[in-house]
Amino acid sequence: MTEETNKAIGKRIQALRLTEGYSTEKLAELLEVPQSFLSSVEQSECEPPVKLLAGVSNIFGVSLDYLVFGDDEASEE
Repeated sequence: MTEETNKAIGKRIQALRLTEGYSTEKLAELLEVPQSFLSSVEQSECEPPVKLLAGVSNIFGVSLDYLVFGDDEASEE
């Protein structure tokens, strides 16, 4: 993935986390990753692995397309 894509993914994950009221520690615990790693993903310091994206997708009920591309889920109907 490109640096721009990683940045957008990180911002989407952070926005979902904040909207739902999760701390980075709580979300990292649910995803079974270190809090520092989740913070690195949110700040675009590393590329998020597919397993992490799948976990975020399941926890927040969003599609992988939304996380990666920003596609509006309403258009999938």
